[in-house]
Amino acid sequence: MVGIVVVSHSARLAEGVVELAREMAADVRLEPAGGLEPPSAGEPAPLGTDAARVMAAVEAADDGSGDGVVVLMDLGSAVLSAEMAVELLEPEAGERVRLCPAPLAEGAVAAAVSAQAGGSADDVCAEASAGLAGKQSHLGAPEPADGELRQSAYRSGRQIDADRGAALDERFAVTVSQGLHARPAAQFVRAAAAADAQIEVENATTGAGPAPATSLNGIATLGVREGHEIVVRAHGPEAQQAIDALRRVATGGAAAPTAPAPGPAAPKAGAPSGGAGEGAAPGAATSAASAPGPAAPEAGAPSGALGAPSSPQPPFAEGAPPAEPTAATGSGEAEGAPPAEPTAATGSGEAEGAPPAEPTAAAGSGDAEGAAPPRGPEPATLGRHAAPPARPLPPGAPAGALAGIPSSPGIAIAPLRRLGAAGPAEAEPPIAEEPAGGPDEEWAALERARSAVRADVEARRERLAAQVGAEEAEILDALALMLDDDALLGPARAAIDERSASAARAWADAVEAVAARYRALEDPYQRERAGDLADLGRRVLAALARERAGGGQGSGATGGAAGASGTGGPAGGAAGASGTGGPASGAAGASGAAGASGTGGPAGGAAGASGAAGASGTGGPASAASGASDAAAAGDRPGPAILLARELTPLDAAAIDPAEVKGIATALGGPTSHGAILARALGVPAVVGVGEPLLDLPDGSRAILDGAAGLLVPDPAPELERAYRERAAREAAAAEQARAAADQPAFTRDETRIEVAANAADADDAAAAVAAGADGIGLLRTEFAFLGRPAMPDEDEQTALYEAAATALGGRPLVIRTLDAGADKPLPYLAMPAEENPFLGVRGLRLGLARRELLRTQLRAIVRTATAHENIKVMFPMVATVDEVRTARRMVDEACAHVGGTPRDGFEVGIMVEVPAAALLSVQLAHVVDFFSLGTNDLTQYTLAAERGNAALAQLADGLHPALLRLVHEVCHAARANGRWVGVCGELAADPVAVPLLVGLGVRELSVAAPSVAAVKAAVRQLDLEDAAALAHAALAADSAAAVRDLVVSDRDLPGNA
Repeated sequence: MVGIVVVSHSARLAEGVVELAREMAADVRLEPAGGLEPPSAGEPAPLGTDAARVMAAVEAADDGSGDGVVVLMDLGSAVLSAEMAVELLEPEAGERVRLCPAPLAEGAVAAAVSAQAGGSADDVCAEASAGLAGKQSHLGAPEPADGELRQSAYRSGRQIDADRGAALDERFAVTVSQGLHARPAAQFVRAAAAADAQIEVENATTGAGPAPATSLNGIATLGVREGHEIVVRAHGPEAQQAIDALRRVATGGAAAPTAPAPGPAAPKAGAPSGGAGEGAAPGAATSAASAPGPAAPEAGAPSGALGAPSSPQPPFAEGAPPAEPTAATGSGEAEGAPPAEPTAATGSGEAEGAPPAEPTAAAGSGDAEGAAPPRGPEPATLGRHAAPPARPLPPGAPAGALAGIPSSPGIAIAPLRRLGAAGPAEAEPPIAEEPAGGPDEEWAALERARSAVRADVEARRERLAAQVGAEEAEILDALALMLDDDALLGPARAAIDERSASAARAWADAVEAVAARYRALEDPYQRERAGDLADLGRRVLAALARERAGGGQGSGATGGAAGASGTGGPAGGAAGASGTGGPASGAAGASGAAGASGTGGPAGGAAGASGAAGASGTGGPASAASGASDAAAAGDRPGPAILLARELTPLDAAAIDPAEVKGIATALGGPTSHGAILARALGVPAVVGVGEPLLDLPDGSRAILDGAAGLLVPDPAPELERAYRERAAREAAAAEQARAAADQPAFTRDETRIEVAANAADADDAAAAVAAGADGIGLLRTEFAFLGRPAMPDEDEQTALYEAAATALGGRPLVIRTLDAGADKPLPYLAMPAEENPFLGVRGLRLGLARRELLRTQLRAIVRTATAHENIKVMFPMVATVDEVRTARRMVDEACAHVGGTPRDGFEVGIMVEVPAAALLSVQLAHVVDFFSLGTNDLTQYTLAAERGNAALAQLADGLHPALLRLVHEVCHAARANGRWVGVCGELAADPVAVPLLVGLGVRELSVAAPSVAAVKAAVRQLDLEDAAALAHAALAADSAAAVRDLVVSDRDLPGNA
């Protein structure tokens, strides 16, 4: 008999529904799975859902008959917990579970009756889903009107066309690097918003969706990865133009429009008081350039969530948000300005780096002098994540060190400074459960808070763009879009209007629901976005709390001295402007006279306290986001420091001044977090995921941070600090020497030439590679010319592409890989059938031989390029047999005959070694190829049966595993015996630990990302071939990848080893 599980946020509700259903069907196994684990015996279960409790309920409801279990869920995270529970079950048991989208109470009753009658799991689910039919029939419920449908769609984040007319829809593959993650998703949303059309998107590869194209969270939570296919469906006058624009964004083509995100624009400083967003700065211009892909994620790196500890700005970082009300600021903030935590520089009397204090009566709140202010509600703790325990230290690490994940290389030696409170609940913004006014007033308060935070985000974006370029600053564009996302605003507005929720509660619940969807995604990089959204949500909650406490309507009664006389940028201009106090304008009380000087942006200084918050404040583009804590950041600074944080959010990172922040260490997070990406872009050494012990380190104590090794050494001994300083000086000098010598050939100490080439996708990449010092292109990925278009590029078009790359190289070698596509990277014009495992399917050379015209056209274009340029080489991917290569070589000969010309010197035919079979057949293959190129990314996952995108297998999928090194050894031995050469074009080629092993095994070409060329050449120059060979053969005898890495690192000069 089919069992039934009822999942609810409320344990009592789940138990009540089960009790009701048992009255209808006493013989059915009905199990409740409601609430969270009680904190102690006898206490009620807190509201929430727990995948482990759901899994236990499913196991209890399954009677072992094989009939299965139907799970009914109430809403939100209940669905996610049920899905996770199914994944936790044994596969056979999980296949018997049906997650049913039925109403909870009516569905459970109908399901129980159907199960009692002997229905199958599908029958039971169908009956449950129709559970409302009896009630609707009895009450004569009418069909909802169009307006209600549209409102419902708005609230759920899904668009419905008003006239339900015919729609255009197109299906195409997403080829932009890493898929539609935050920045491409932001471009996608902007392109959709710019069109006069209603658009929705589905992930055709996974079946997720549809989602509205104008919802950033909707698009991001579709989980669209590179190579996935999406279906874009559009209604309206500009439907086709919209689809074309979205295809360009999804395939890395022309940029999307850079208009501001939909939603209310932030008014300029000086706008009339009383409206939403008073005192906000003008919006910063955005850029549509795409960003480089992230570093490989750390397995299990936790993501933040709303209610996780806040990370206020450091007192020594530029661009921190304005301060909490204190006696020094006079509570003088404009409505909508995002105040900052109090610091010593704002006159709060607290030591810098200490947790913020509660507001006092002297803060200008309007309370009688000396009266204790009313305490607000309890702080939010939704989705709080505990920091992980301490990580084991690597061999050779200094005594007392803490280990984390390397995120940004470099060495920092400085005192520790905490990024605000690193963990206590008091750091959380409070959530007022009771509304202060009617629905319209609550919505207006939320609008003002969002406007204030938007102004802060835009100001930080502009400052960041000036520091590291618009491409990296685009990370903040996604945050600005999130503030106006229907997936957040719809549920929040519904909660305010229909449930009379407070603005804070409505916003917190909406943010947590979307953050939970991010955390449920498979892609570790996408899961990191939950932390970004949660941080943004906390900032809005903080702005709401300050306004409710009176901080947003500062009376200016006590005045203050927190303004900053900012020094201007090229355009000059003082920034500490005077704001007129009083409740009408909400501007800062007294002029900022006593603060320290702040550093201004290109168009004028960063504003002081009143300049940021007051309507009449002056300053540069960033003035709305600057303020009292900018004064703290700029003046009375304790000097350069290593920043400690529970987690580094993008907004935290965007406020960092690299001159003051010498290093960053976080308890949580991984190297793919946006904060970590920005730290790398700023050139700040960083270690992430250090764990709970990091939060116990005292503020102000001295430490060493080793970004490359992932180490933080608190209270180092003088001799260790001296050793690290010497090493840092050596590394800085070596890096400079490597850059200066990048355009010179790389020889080992015994004069063996190792070619260091670059991987590329087009002529622009080839030109950049030459500028970086590359000896050629070791891998030209041609699939980018085939993907994301309605028809295959013809022979002339392909020839033009390859010749442009060859011209950019000026005679240097160009290795052109033939089309590497398949069901994992589908071509819409080939109508390729779906495959259960596309990574083991018809892809690479297999596809070319199955679709001969496809390969024939490409080979002719390559041969035409080879007749005009020297050193052109063709390389076939995904080779498993000798017969495949023989057939492909015959096709090369046919292409030469068809073209009628003779390829110039240096023309060669080779294969990629990605499949273990090719490595094991390398002796036979060496008779039919001119070279081998090891694709270590795929070779690793195929050898170790560990999919490289699976975060849980990240430690297993290590290219230095002895099994993989043995395959490299086999290939190099066969090549050397037959006069062939071997290259490596996977990520392993740029790993400094791998370089001596690969060269020692016989690899003579390393093809890497262009920015890595200089460092790899420098590493080659340090090698002695005989020593490298001895090290490599010792590695072959190791029993694990960790042992191999220890073997290589053990001989290196690591401070603290003595």
